[in-house]
Amino acid sequence: GPMSGDIAWLGEGISNGIKMGAADETTEDWIFEVVVEDDQCDPKSAVNAFNKLKAEGVRIFAGPVCSSALLAVAPLAEKDQILIISPSATNPDIADAGEYIFRTPPSDSFQGVVAAKLMFNDLGFKKVAINAKNDAWGQGLLEVFTAEFTALGGEITTTEVHEPNATDVKTQLTKIRNSGAEALYAPTFGPEFMVMAKQMKELGMGDWTVVGGDAIKGDEVATAVQDYPGTILALAGKDNTDEQGAKFIERYKVTYTKDPSTYASEGYDVARLLAQAVKAVGTDTAAIKTYLYSVKDYPGASGTITF
Repeated sequence: GPMSGDIAWLGEGISNGIKMGAADETTEDWIFEVVVEDDQCDPKSAVNAFNKLKAEGVRIFAGPVCSSALLAVAPLAEKDQILIISPSATNPDIADAGEYIFRTPPSDSFQGVVAAKLMFNDLGFKKVAINAKNDAWGQGLLEVFTAEFTALGGEITTTEVHEPNATDVKTQLTKIRNSGAEALYAPTFGPEFMVMAKQMKELGMGDWTVVGGDAIKGDEVATAVQDYPGTILALAGKDNTDEQGAKFIERYKVTYTKDPSTYASEGYDVARLLAQAVKAVGTDTAAIKTYLYSVKDYPGASGTITF
């Protein structure tokens, strides 16, 4: 996952959760070691990290974290029957990426539909523009949102994309401002979103309502955009607050002296599920795959999990 770069906070939180899960499953008879490689959420770096770990004998992966990285690695893992569970990759195409490819969070086919219904039904916007990150995650949300919003009777006035780590999106924003849109849907990551909010103010778009996804949920973004005069909404999965979820949050705070980041609890669940699979059936990945497909209503820290 991304252990350096602009979204290292996401990789760090997930890695912390994974380490907690592995520690909880370690006993005198079973020792689970977490080996971390940095892919910076980049497909090419993810393939390099995957190949390095595979050469070292790693056969079970908790990750990649990002959709674009996972989709780059998935064909290689499937070919070699290497087991992957991502705690955070949400692109809809991952559902069909292979028999050895799993994930615990919901698909963007859910988040994109919720975003469209929120903007059309609840907020009352009938004309919306899109400015999406040009990667697998952003494209997945863009496509699902567009299909649902237009099915509801809404109009997409213009669809713009920006590159990862973009530092200037004024060209896209100018087209959006002139498109007749009433609001903006912006599935992108925090660094690009902070640039977007700043430049919207500079272009006289500070009164716009902007809806983003779970990748802008965080203190850093909230602090950076706190003087934006319009409305910014971040859509994210509801935190699990049952007994398992509450215990994890409290333990994470004690262990790392801060709140768990997005998908940290999913990382914890992935580590425990993988460890429990190994305890039950051994280290053969074909057996682990079969075991995971039998998992029903697992009471995880992130919620109830069924594969």
